Amino acid sequence: GTSATGSTLTATLSVSFPNVASAILNAVILNFAGALYALIPGVSLSATPRGFQSVGSVDRCLEALQKNQLPLLDSCAQEQPLMACTTRTYQRIMENALSQQWWPLMHNSEGTFGSIDLGYKYDELMNSLRSSSKGSCVEKGLDHLGKDNLKNILENNSAKEADRLQEMQCSFAANRVDSEDQQTAKSGYTLPVFTDKIWAVALKAHGETFSYEQDINKPCPDILPWVVAFCAAEFSCMDTSSSGDQVAAAAETVAQLQGLTGSKSLSEAQKEVFAEKWQTLVDSKFDGLDDEDAFQWSLLWQMANATNNAGLMSSWPEILEALSGKRTIDWSSTRLHWEKVLFTALLRLQIREVHSHDPTDVQDERSLSQVFLNLQSIYETKICSPGALGGLKDEHLRRLGVGKGDVVQLALHQIDKEEVIKGLWRNWIVLHVQVPSSKQRFLKALKESKCSCMCYEACGKLNPSAAANCQEIAHRANVTAQDEWRKVKEIKVNRAVIDRIGLPAHKVLTSAVYLKILRKKTISGCSNQLEVRSRYSRPLRGFISACSVPEYFEQSEDLGLTITLWTDDRNEELYGYDDFLRLHRPFRTWQDAAFDDDYEDDDYEDDKLNDKHDSDEITDEDIENLDLDWLTEEE
Repeated sequence: GTSATGSTLTATLSVSFPNVASAILNAVILNFAGALYALIPGVSLSATPRGFQSVGSVDRCLEALQKNQLPLLDSCAQEQPLMACTTRTYQRIMENALSQQWWPLMHNSEGTFGSIDLGYKYDELMNSLRSSSKGSCVEKGLDHLGKDNLKNILENNSAKEADRLQEMQCSFAANRVDSEDQQTAKSGYTLPVFTDKIWAVALKAHGETFSYEQDINKPCPDILPWVVAFCAAEFSCMDTSSSGDQVAAAAETVAQLQGLTGSKSLSEAQKEVFAEKWQTLVDSKFDGLDDEDAFQWSLLWQMANATNNAGLMSSWPEILEALSGKRTIDWSSTRLHWEKVLFTALLRLQIREVHSHDPTDVQDERSLSQVFLNLQSIYETKICSPGALGGLKDEHLRRLGVGKGDVVQLALHQIDKEEVIKGLWRNWIVLHVQVPSSKQRFLKALKESKCSCMCYEACGKLNPSAAANCQEIAHRANVTAQDEWRKVKEIKVNRAVIDRIGLPAHKVLTSAVYLKILRKKTISGCSNQLEVRSRYSRPLRGFISACSVPEYFEQSEDLGLTITLWTDDRNEELYGYDDFLRLHRPFRTWQDAAFDDDYEDDDYEDDKLNDKHDSDEITDEDIENLDLDWLTEEE
């Protein structure tokens, strides 16, 4: 067969017949397990890259394999090595920036409680960063890539081998980052090799693109696109010289773009052709199929190469030259295209993890995508807060080149911290209700319906994230109408108070208020929602959060039960590139902090939610789901 990189594999079928003599010998020495094992025939299928030396034993085969395993692990055949490198590098950048006090990160050493500034204690934030990757393939050492582990894979040849190989690639990439990003200075101190350069590139890009892309630059520098560019160079992802049917098909798809790269500068119409091709790529669906896998991954790097040749997207070596002033690049366009690469690789990784080869296998404590998203939440919520990188001062911006030719640019960058906070936490809601103690079944169902997709983990504790997303990334196979949201429990309460960020008691509901727990079968995202419905207001739906809102989220009266909800108008949509942009740049809509539930309508009817459970006819299911105490209530 031909893999995504075009390398050819040689498949070998081996059959071991029962060994009666060995079984008798083991029985004599009371090794009954060995005797039974000798009587069981074995069938194994192995595949090795063409060119491997044919050897007679597993040990000799391992010696040959270890000589050739580096190209297998140190490759960009799929997204796992790239995302492992990106995740580990991202983590090390934040750790180094904190421990070495990289400019211009400001540190609130007191860790002021309830502050809307950075408000962290150094040890707590550093421990949060380090614990983010605990129990994942990123933290596994290279010792499990040794002879015994490879021998186990060769001898078993189970369906888990693809997962094991990906775990190896993840560990190898992470350990490579750790070993290569340190050098000992003459003073004896250990200094970074490349993470500080990525930090400098992100700051340079922030200053260079400010006057062109103000909506994506307020108010915090973006690091991730440049981390991906670095890792793509480390694993030679833009090398498309390999062969194969899918590689050839991808090259044919971008042939039109290659014809546009000869001119010194592209016209707007030619740039639009590139933009349409990229939009098609990020909108393409990936569900883990082998042929689709190879084609889409090859197409991504064929597109990157063509865009690089056209001058719209620079590679990491070119970016470094631009940092030192030896070259001029389009910083804004380069950043936006590397974001598209990140989106494609991350989504593929998440979908591949959802469609695991063997769901019954013991998985890592944290998947690679969970580690990545946790780190991103820490960056956007803490390091990129208005009290740190999110609130750069004028002197910082001048050093980055902002305002040299136009002082108005500095004025445009000034932010209202209160408005930024509202923009960051605009999707969060705190609901206060008074629920009778007799509603224990509802309270139990409510507790069991909490989700953590809107939270990040810090040293074992869940905290609210400013870069949260709870959308599904993929649907279950053979989705039917039964997979719509269905009512689990419903109760009526006398009073409900809704708090929004900066607006305690934003809304008070007192007329026919119902709380309804809804559930849907999903393979990703959150499977439970809470609906709040009253007679004169639009129904409000949100995911029930396992973490509470930040301390500076002012709350109103305590009515006995406090429920934290996370809501978004795209919760029903499948996760896509536009959602990635909102997640990747939560500050993008920081000025749009208005809430869309500020009105009431006496004649409101929610047609979309008008189902059989809301009709006047009482069904058996309605009676079963009602959480009522018939001995004490007349309803």
